[in-house]
Amino acid sequence: DSERLTDCDGLIFTPKYNNYYTINTVLKWKPKHTIDFVLKKSDFMKNSSSKLLFCGTPSKNNNFEKCYQVGELNLDQTSIHYDELTKHFNEKDYLIVECSFQPSLSFWKLECIRFDKSHANSFKTAWDIMETSIENLTMETIENTLRDMVLYQEDF
Repeated sequence: DSERLTDCDGLIFTPKYNNYYTINTVLKWKPKHTIDFVLKKSDFMKNSSSKLLFCGTPSKNNNFEKCYQVGELNLDQTSIHYDELTKHFNEKDYLIVECSFQPSLSFWKLECIRFDKSHANSFKTAWDIMETSIENLTMETIENTLRDMVLYQEDF
């Protein structure tokens, strides 16, 4: 719809008579599983290419004690987003960055800076996304499930 700020990036199937936020059984599919993290300016400015990624949102005075480190981002001055990050860290103490996990390489890849968001994903949401990524639900599984639902007239 015209009010959305971001594009749809996946599908979520829920039981017919339940609210998404009150259930544990959903089928979730995305072509790429991503998590929105906090990247702190103080960490970005260090000479190390390894940058810490945090879930949660800093308090109003930029206190990060309620944020949880869940990964590292390998980022140096040759990285594609480095100059853009440097520019925006001149204005902010932290940025929200969207990252995807690269299982074959065991590292997080920076996809983009999320200027449309003021909060990173919570630890629970990040955990759920990682579990969904591990489950690796395929479009074939969704098609088979939907076909079975129609055949057996299930409410899922």
